[in-house]
Amino acid sequence: MKARWRKTVYGGSRADWRTPCAKVMQGTAKVSSTAARQYFERYFAPVEIRAQSSMFTGYFEPELEGSRKPSRNYPVTVYRKPSDLVRLSKSSAKKLGMPYGRKTASGIKPYYTRKQIEQGALKRRGLELIWLKDPTDAFFLHVQGSGRVRLDSGEVVRIGFAAKNGRPYTAIGKVLIDWGELERKKVTMQSIRAWLILNPDRLNKLFWKNQSFIFFRET
Repeated sequence: MKARWRKTVYGGSRADWRTPCAKVMQGTAKVSSTAARQYFERYFAPVEIRAQSSMFTGYFEPELEGSRKPSRNYPVTVYRKPSDLVRLSKSSAKKLGMPYGRKTASGIKPYYTRKQIEQGALKRRGLELIWLKDPTDAFFLHVQGSGRVRLDSGEVVRIGFAAKNGRPYTAIGKVLIDWGELERKKVTMQSIRAWLILNPDRLNKLFWKNQSFIFFRET
């Protein structure tokens, strides 16, 4: 991004992105290679990578099936940020061993784990944002941090990261390796999903190994 000068020039600000994003939205589905090249040359600047090797990562935006109301078809709750979830000062975070905590009358305590939340720790507090059809989709939504939800009404909404419980994140792919269920070189999202389809009775046991839990908001 060709950002205006500032201390941090890579990536730019939200204002820097408005015009190039608007141009994309005005365009057509099919763009010639010449037009695409002109677009990137106009709005972006190449950056030399000096290291001998580099790693690129990416995220996709999943589209999930959901509803504004819970039912047998939509049993998985997506929660808003709770009011008792607080970000801790450096000294408090060091003492508790995590960056977030639960504010109580007797002081700050660790926030509920994924297992505790999914077993009902936040029920009847009005924190339900949306309900999803599939627990595996919901779990990977937490990994991605955002996604689109196609509601049973036909409406499509976007939800994004609002907060996290501060508990440690554990990659379930590593858990499956430790269990001897998957080979390290064969661990992918697809292989994990395939394992979950074949082992629905072990789904919660696997998911609860990851104590981290994400709270969302509509974006």
